[in-house]
Amino acid sequence: MTTHHYATIEGHRIFYREAGPANAPAIVLLHGFPSSSHMFRDLVPKPAAGFRVIAPDYLGFGYSDQPGAKVYPYTFDNLAGLIEKLLFEELRLKKFAIYVQDYGAPVGFRIASRHPDAISGIVVQNGNAYVEGISPAFEPLKPFWANRTTDTEQPVRALLTAEATRFQYTHGASTPDKISPDSWTFDQHFLERPGNDAINVDLAQTVRHSRKQPVEVANRAHIRYNPECPFADDRYGLIKRFAILAGVAKFAAIGDTTEALYDEIFDINVKGTFFTVKKSLPYQADGAAILLNTSFVDRTGLPASSVYAASKATLRSFVRVAAAELVTQGIRVNAVSPGPTATPIFGKLGQNKGV
Repeated sequence: MTTHHYATIEGHRIFYREAGPANAPAIVLLHGFPSSSHMFRDLVPKPAAGFRVIAPDYLGFGYSDQPGAKVYPYTFDNLAGLIEKLLFEELRLKKFAIYVQDYGAPVGFRIASRHPDAISGIVVQNGNAYVEGISPAFEPLKPFWANRTTDTEQPVRALLTAEATRFQYTHGASTPDKISPDSWTFDQHFLERPGNDAINVDLAQTVRHSRKQPVEVANRAHIRYNPECPFADDRYGLIKRFAILAGVAKFAAIGDTTEALYDEIFDINVKGTFFTVKKSLPYQADGAAILLNTSFVDRTGLPASSVYAASKATLRSFVRVAAAELVTQGIRVNAVSPGPTATPIFGKLGQNKGV
């Protein structure tokens, strides 16, 4: 059964939902925009037989307090700090997994980076951690990030409308009649509270500062050889488990493939991965494990996937060589090759459900 609570953190009431035994392994669900812990209302009780499940509302969201943007600086650093105190000081958690979606990523990743030993696992649902994760959908926000004015705020404010909120739930849904209107109606209720628009505009401005990582795999590998951002330091020790899951999947028929598209795919999927592994080697602990993400596509002959499939086949070959080379250093190298999951993307690629 789900119970509902408030905790006072730094003078602000923070709401959270909870289910499961207090002594069970904990999972913290961190919501995205434009929602709150309400998005997890059906999920919270499901794993509660074996887990302690906690789903908070950030300050300014859901049932938590909403101090005005003029009196409280709404940044992801500050939101993460409040949730951090809720988890460690109020609820006295020692170890927990985090499930992050959208805004949950900049909140959860901050907590994880400050308390790596407390994190037992991370589940990511559309949560971004690096610059290349900013999709073309964010293009209208770039003038706002560069120079915030009344005019450049308009694309942000358009995201706060009832139409935009409903769009987030129904766009791309094959059976939208199965989606309860309670979801977007509830979200919109809180978005339309007086002053909430200013809060979300402030947070939107900090999004660009929440997508920076010491190592970014993109555009000529984008490996930052910056001594101020090493892979490991005295706080965290050496790397024991190292998974490289970053990649880009773009598709074009052979006749339509440009050199720029070819370079982009190989720079990220191959070159970026190769030099990320190379740079990490001095920081790998004895008995460390490196895991690379390949794909089933390199063996299926999927139309329009020639460059993407080639990049993943190259990674598979790299794994074989790296495993043979690094075994003498006590480092294991493996590849995981995810299979297909029936989602609407296959229809967009011209594939049927039998693929």
